[in-house]
Amino acid sequence: MGNRPLKRDAILVIETRYPLVVVEFHGTPSDQAFGEYLTRMDSLQQRPAATLRPVVIIQDTLAQRGSISASQRKQLVDWQKRNHDRIASTVLGIVFVIDSAIVRGAATAILWVYKPCYDYALVSTRTAAEEWGLRKLSGTLSTAPGGA
Repeated sequence: MGNRPLKRDAILVIETRYPLVVVEFHGTPSDQAFGEYLTRMDSLQQRPAATLRPVVIIQDTLAQRGSISASQRKQLVDWQKRNHDRIASTVLGIVFVIDSAIVRGAATAILWVYKPCYDYALVSTRTAAEEWGLRKLSGTLSTAPGGA
């Protein structure tokens, strides 16, 4: 989280290390904040061709309270369905930072069923997430979906 001021009940999309993109969840974001996050992810994937590069996304939930709401899950599923092809062509991988082993286990089960079109990993620290992301971007990490 570095020098940036923390935002309560917000989702921050940080592109300073693009194509390594960090998404920080803080508190309990509103449905409006969640919608704005998805809009920001749209713009990230719609960059001009000259600057568009395959990305790795770090989803950092360490400052999040609880899980996303039912309406936010619906927004996310609808967004993923609408953008499946674009996600498949622009996202190399997503690494989820979740400090609870129980939640990581539940997320693993969901991802086995969902079978995303990108590689993913579930880790407990931001440092591990950054290491995974940088290895993925450099091509020194497995390319099998779900490989961690």
